[in-house]
Amino acid sequence: MKMEKTKITRIQERQFLNFFPPKLNGNISEERKRRYMLVLENNIDTNTIKLINISKLSGKAKCLWYDYNIEIIDYYPLKKPSFAKLNTIYTIKEFGELNKYVSFEGKKLSEKEFNNIKVEMSNYYNKIKKKNIIEFTQKDFIESNKELITK
Repeated sequence: MKMEKTKITRIQERQFLNFFPPKLNGNISEERKRRYMLVLENNIDTNTIKLINISKLSGKAKCLWYDYNIEIIDYYPLKKPSFAKLNTIYTIKEFGELNKYVSFEGKKLSEKEFNNIKVEMSNYYNKIKKKNIIEFTQKDFIESNKELITK
């Protein structure tokens, strides 16, 4: 009898995840709001995904005054004009159920826009000389998103 291999699709750079973050900017997330996060990197060696928070621009134009926020000009597949928040990098170890949070049927941000975000992020961190990194554990992630898992 031949065993069928289950193909695991890895989450890829430029894709978006949508979930309730356990923490935002170092604090337990008081506001229960789903967020889009852009996948910056999925490191196969460490099995770690790096993400940044994406926010819609509507009603928040003044947020672009901060040097850590960058407007996403070609925002497809996002539905609304948006910006990337470069001041915090979120990390999580990849696990199977995380694939359920990939948005827009896996469609990706344009390579040009993604590269621009990475350049601006590098410039920002070279200027401030420190990175704000927040790690989500699998346990915290599942706990924050348990109502989404059961749907």
